[in-house]
Amino acid sequence: ADTFGAYSLTLIESLGTLALLNQTQEFSWAVNTLISNLSFAKDIPVSVFETNIRVLAGLISGHLLIVDSIQSNSDATLNLNSTSNPNSNSTLNSSPLYYNENGTTTYSNGLLHLAIDLADRLLPAFNTSSSLPFGTVNLISGVPPNEIDVTSTASCGSFLLEFGLLSKLSLDPKYFISAYRALNALYRSRSQTTFLVASHINITSSQWKWPESGVGNSIDSYYEYLFKSAVTFGDSFLLSHFYSFYDQSLSVLHRPPWYITVDVNTGVPTTPLVFDSLQAFWPGLQISATGHHSLSFSTFFSTHSLFRSLGILPETISLLSWTPLPGRTSYPLRPEHIESLYYLSLLCTRSTADPLFYSLS
Repeated sequence: ADTFGAYSLTLIESLGTLALLNQTQEFSWAVNTLISNLSFAKDIPVSVFETNIRVLAGLISGHLLIVDSIQSNSDATLNLNSTSNPNSNSTLNSSPLYYNENGTTTYSNGLLHLAIDLADRLLPAFNTSSSLPFGTVNLISGVPPNEIDVTSTASCGSFLLEFGLLSKLSLDPKYFISAYRALNALYRSRSQTTFLVASHINITSSQWKWPESGVGNSIDSYYEYLFKSAVTFGDSFLLSHFYSFYDQSLSVLHRPPWYITVDVNTGVPTTPLVFDSLQAFWPGLQISATGHHSLSFSTFFSTHSLFRSLGILPETISLLSWTPLPGRTSYPLRPEHIESLYYLSLLCTRSTADPLFYSLS
């Protein structure tokens, strides 16, 4: 599959950054360019997972940023006629984020329409007996006839945030239902020995194809989406699923301060002590979900010591020699470590910890 799809991925992903940096002119140009020119009617196979977390997420985020900006400025206009203190929780100083091609702030939900069109093209991947999605879909013809039926846990279980929000925005429950069923299917497939999930699953049989279980590569975002979706949609079942996995991860995988990889069926370690860079998300999720400061700090600062020692976080590192594994020396600018640092700086007590985290940032 063409992960990047030739569908303006970089421009779409930049929308949130442009808004955050208050680059109104550039943001407006990007949105208008996408609305006028972007089409997903392309005869190409794409990664369902990457398309969701990058393209669909970017479109939904851009849409919500515009809608929030319009609402904020509407509130500011109303406040002009208010007798309340204009300096108290006022939005008077806010300015429009988006201007259309006519120079007005009228927005016709163009990014939302694109998001709906794209999601409809991804949905055929979920039409399986197990409810677990295929990894690849053709944006015109659906699932390729020769598509393999093995995909990663992360690729099956990282949809509900985007699909759920899209259902709320479009008033169509089909997106939420498809993503929710996939999450539940993964939970039902957990090992009855370790009560964990493994890295790759056969979506036809719901059997684990590769039995390695950990908190990093090929599994990471499944745990992240369980927790964040539970919070976003107020779902106690998803939250209980997450905490079940969290407790088992501490019991089976935790070798302080690291987390190892084990056989999901036996709990026996499968590799020498290694760290993969995707594991760097764990301290941020841990502090968010549990408030376990000592555990989060321990893993984060151990990861940061690798970063300081090597200058980067290569894809996979031997913790016995503190050297990258052969063929795993690349550094694709992954955000997990700085994301954990961000969460730690936000969620720790506002005391002496803050200057430290800001310094590390």
